[in-house]
Amino acid sequence: MVSYVLINKPAAVVYSAPSRTKQDEKGFYVSTVSDEGLYGNVCRVLKEEPDCLYILSSYGYAGYIDKNAVLPASGQEIRAWLDHVQVVDGTCVDILTAPTVHGSCLLTLPRGALVKPLEPSEEGYTKVCLADGTTGYIASNRLMEKRFGEELLMEDPALLIELQKNAVSEREREAGGKTGFDFKKVLDKWYGGHNADSAGTVLSYEEKEASFRKDLVCTAKKYLGIQYRWGGRSSFGIDCSGLTHMSYLLCGVHIFRDAAIVKNYPLKRLELQWTDHRFDLSNLESNVLRPGDTLYFPGHVAMYLEDGLYIHSTGKAGDMGVVINSLRPGHPQFRADLLEKLYAAAGLRL
Repeated sequence: MVSYVLINKPAAVVYSAPSRTKQDEKGFYVSTVSDEGLYGNVCRVLKEEPDCLYILSSYGYAGYIDKNAVLPASGQEIRAWLDHVQVVDGTCVDILTAPTVHGSCLLTLPRGALVKPLEPSEEGYTKVCLADGTTGYIASNRLMEKRFGEELLMEDPALLIELQKNAVSEREREAGGKTGFDFKKVLDKWYGGHNADSAGTVLSYEEKEASFRKDLVCTAKKYLGIQYRWGGRSSFGIDCSGLTHMSYLLCGVHIFRDAAIVKNYPLKRLELQWTDHRFDLSNLESNVLRPGDTLYFPGHVAMYLEDGLYIHSTGKAGDMGVVINSLRPGHPQFRADLLEKLYAAAGLRL
């Protein structure tokens, strides 16, 4: 029988191994952190260890999590929980005991956490149910629609885990692109299944795509200034692939969680121009790159904005967080070290 858990910490650490540290080539003990589970999100249990669980996330990423960071749940309980949950949309959002600023703080949640609204807003607050059944109040303007699903939890975990193992070794050649993925269906869902906007204006798929890309970029920019955290995926701290992954996730698309193009995930490698195996700046003028596309460097990923600008979470000294840089030499935010290492870009296309 398949079993599930709900994340019961604001941001729960996920490790690549049952042990929390390992010894590197210099003899230092370093962390095995690889990911972060966000409050109220669902995971599938693949294996139980004495002190931890080997879990698969809703976006198809596997790792080890402490048992005290989750709540066991049956399939029926999971379905009941996911019915009408909404996403927390704020850097640090308090759940209060009363619908007033004078309420006591029960819990502080990051962007991407899930809660279940129970009652219509009251004086700017909404009563919500938490994963453990506790109720509290959240500022109504800190909730947003949940656009992503949990379908990857139902797929063969062995295949998903194998893709993760091969991601680094195959990154220079992998073309990506999920068989059967239909970007038009994503855009239709984006507009609630309608072909017109709220004013009744009929929209083309190109117009829908532009709106989708605009929101991708806006979502990524919500993390500007957030500190860099290895394995982080929240507004408490986030790494490079956490930023691109969360931006797409909150817009309804599951992309690979690490800094690599991987088959059976939607993003597909773009055909770029190269000069002496280096990124040709003519790509910036030809519209081959569009807002929301992802840029790949060895062990690093960024999101393209426009006019040569990109947003990323960097561990570089002096930045150590989410910043905007440029691919254009001479620009104040230009980073020569990254331009030299850029080896691929990927995106969604109609």
